[in-house]
Amino acid sequence: MNVMKKIDLKGLLKDYETMKETEYEYMVVYVSIEGGKPEMIVNPKQNVDAKMIYYRSAYDIDLRLKANPKIQIVDYHFTGGKGSIDDYYRLGVVGS
Repeated sequence: MNVMKKIDLKGLLKDYETMKETEYEYMVVYVSIEGGKPEMIVNPKQNVDAKMIYYRSAYDIDLRLKANPKIQIVDYHFTGGKGSIDDYYRLGVVGS
């Protein structure tokens, strides 16, 4: 059984600051509702600054949506965009 790494808002913001100057193309975020199979959200680098502002205000330290704590960011990564959607989904769902 694969278990996702424990992540939080502080780590997400730290990783974002580290990645800002790199050559990544996308930020991929995995969101789950009450432990269900995560959905994958792909944000191009040009949109990530705005997403970080949103995440800071809308999510708590455990990356649960303040308006509905059943919704949680369960994983994320920054990527160069060299894989298929299936590769990204597999990485986020079972590779963490």
